[in-house]
Amino acid sequence: MDFEIMDFLSEDDKIQILELYQNQKLAINHHPNWEIEKKPNVLNKYALLKDNNIIVFYSRILESHFSKLPFIKTATINFPFYQNKEVGVKGLLEISNHYKAKKYTKIDIQLYYCNSNENYFIEQSILKKYTNYILQNNISSLEINLHKTIDSIQFNFKNVLKKNIKSSINKGVYAKQLFSNSEYENLERIYSKMYANKNISINKMLNFNKLVEFIKTTNLGYIIGVFSAENILIGGVVIITHNNRAEYLVGATHPEFKKLPSSHIAILEAIKIAKNLNCSIFDMGGYVFDISEKQEYKSINDFKYNFTQDIIFYPKKIEIQLNRIFYCIYKTIIKITTYARS
Repeated sequence: MDFEIMDFLSEDDKIQILELYQNQKLAINHHPNWEIEKKPNVLNKYALLKDNNIIVFYSRILESHFSKLPFIKTATINFPFYQNKEVGVKGLLEISNHYKAKKYTKIDIQLYYCNSNENYFIEQSILKKYTNYILQNNISSLEINLHKTIDSIQFNFKNVLKKNIKSSINKGVYAKQLFSNSEYENLERIYSKMYANKNISINKMLNFNKLVEFIKTTNLGYIIGVFSAENILIGGVVIITHNNRAEYLVGATHPEFKKLPSSHIAILEAIKIAKNLNCSIFDMGGYVFDISEKQEYKSINDFKYNFTQDIIFYPKKIEIQLNRIFYCIYKTIIKITTYARS
């Protein structure tokens, strides 16, 4: 088998990867055109393992560099594709060995949740090779079974959510799918205003324009707008569709209308459209399990939990120490930064 880490994918590689994607074998972040989350000091790399020129392992890798301490370098793998568990182990070990040789501080590996036995085999095989590791808490999400009727889905909504949706309707607020460029541009401005109002760095935002372009060119998603009784766009949500699933990716509400429960009615409309597209699952786009009352994610958690209480867990993230000295420095910096922000 031939292994390679590269800066760009060839057109032939993209064709193979798109076929894998269309066969529902890849996560959304591995689509060749997914360039939504580029951030400063983070580089995209692509790892391929081929058998007779056929891709049997594929993963996008995020390389992060600390600008003030250039010797602190980390790599992250999220949801790699592999033909079988043995190939998965080989591909992940090839990547880990590559970054160890390049004197990286650590590498994080997050497997997909689809096969627990397979994931356990891969996890244990990697940890036999790399014994200095930490298993991080599971990431999780909330799911709605779209095989149920809309009435049944809404019946399971929390009472506070039902009340908010009813309040929106009584105030003339409504939601519909957006199609025009002018509507996309208006929602992008609302998204930017919302983040500016919260004093959140632009580096933490998704690239909204690229996200819209991805949906338009691939047809792997849709955008819902929320309008006031005066037909003014006041917010909306972006939904990605992949692997027979619809996933809530990001939402926005105009700061001047933040007291209106616009996102509630937007998600309800998104669920209805997902059902019409014959999706099986509506994923609420992440859930921070077991958090304290003071953490910033609590309000987002509560919002999502009002729609469904069906929690799914991903495998624990594997954090492998590749350079012990650099890793100790890295953890110290994280502790100091966390303390300074508290």
